[in-house]
Amino acid sequence: AGLLGPRVFEEVRTLEAGQVSPVLAVDGRQVLVQVLATEPPRLKTLDEAREVISKQLAKEADRQRTGELVEELLGRYEFRLTEEGRRRTAGDMSGIEPGSPLP
Repeated sequence: AGLLGPRVFEEVRTLEAGQVSPVLAVDGRQVLVQVLATEPPRLKTLDEAREVISKQLAKEADRQRTGELVEELLGRYEFRLTEEGRRRTAGDMSGIEPGSPLP
């Protein structure tokens, strides 16, 4: 979707070659985008898509391994949530320094 991100791409994708966008806000800056050329949409070749596919497959494998590990731990250990734990999981972490052990 380009260097400026998908939101900007959506704003300028209907412009023709040579046209300039209206002023767009990007990360606190004001930018103009001029479309120099357009290409019709096409499917990527396997070589073009290989890296993206590999990263997606690796993420999915990590999610699966994490899920399996969680299931194993849940089956192996008993977990109880104390009233103190309920309060903390509800967002009240006052008095706890980052990195310090929980009481």
